[in-house]
Amino acid sequence: MIFVAPLDVALADIWVSAYAVFTLYHTQENILITLDALPNNAEIRQYLLASGFARLYLTPHILARVAPQINVAPTDILFLSRATFW
Repeated sequence: MIFVAPLDVALADIWVSAYAVFTLYHTQENILITLDALPNNAEIRQYLLASGFARLYLTPHILARVAPQINVAPTDILFLSRATFW
């Protein structure tokens, strides 16, 4: 069996993915994402937050409702904003 390590995801690929998601879900102003599955998730998370394209969603009553449904830690949830994308 050959094991192939996952490759880092390029920032350009994140932008292309965001474009596809916002095109597909054209009525959504914010898209909830997590980056845990990406090998370079810390780098991408830092870039998205620093650029203003993503934000943390730390409203307790929303987190209490959303986090259990997606089974991730609340601090791992990011929201991409359509307004900052375009």
